[in-house]
Amino acid sequence: MSGPSDMGSMEPQQSHSYFVPMVDMLAGVVFILIVLLVSANLVSRDDFVTAQKAQSSAPAGKATPANDLPLDPRRQVELATRMLLDRLSQALEARGYHVDSNVAEGRLTITEVDAFAASQPGLSQQGDALVSALAGALSTELPCLNGAARTAQRCRGYPDVRLETAQVEVVPGSGSQADQVLADSRALSVMSATIGRQPGLLALRSPGGVGLFTYAAASPAPLAAINLRFQFAERGRGR
Repeated sequence: MSGPSDMGSMEPQQSHSYFVPMVDMLAGVVFILIVLLVSANLVSRDDFVTAQKAQSSAPAGKATPANDLPLDPRRQVELATRMLLDRLSQALEARGYHVDSNVAEGRLTITEVDAFAASQPGLSQQGDALVSALAGALSTELPCLNGAARTAQRCRGYPDVRLETAQVEVVPGSGSQADQVLADSRALSVMSATIGRQPGLLALRSPGGVGLFTYAAASPAPLAAINLRFQFAERGRGR
């Protein structure tokens, strides 16, 4: 049995410290502030607020369909461009035409068709047939992107955006001035004949009230081609 002298000789036990360094506390506070700042920024975005309003205005017990919710404007334009090019491609390919598309450039390219009279701006017989098919396809799709009721059956699926320009381009065989002038005249022939087949296309307007259709000579390339290049307004309808 140990005596008092033995107890006195024992070293005092070290106590555990629960002290949190001040630097760690500050780091935690800063992290929380960053999370709150990012969350506030996301919630204040226009598309988030608009989506929340759309959800809150939906009838009780009925959720808003996902594809009816507003998207970021750039995403809307990309989706509209893709849908427009896909639908035009399908319509023209069903008539036997070879079509390529580029969503990033908003461009539809029609190749492998002898659309013009030799060294002349006027359309050939094949060109007349192409223009007829093109006019029919454009008159079906473009009104959906120019203020037509979104409830129209043919317009289902298009996002709420407005088309600003539809440019007809003819690719010249070289960069010479003569070929550039000829391609420019041929583009005018295609545009005029297309509108002549479907006069309603002439009534379509950009958000600024200007006619949609323009024409130009494209960059020269070895293979003859006709381009349709579409550009959308930066903001959707009603914004």
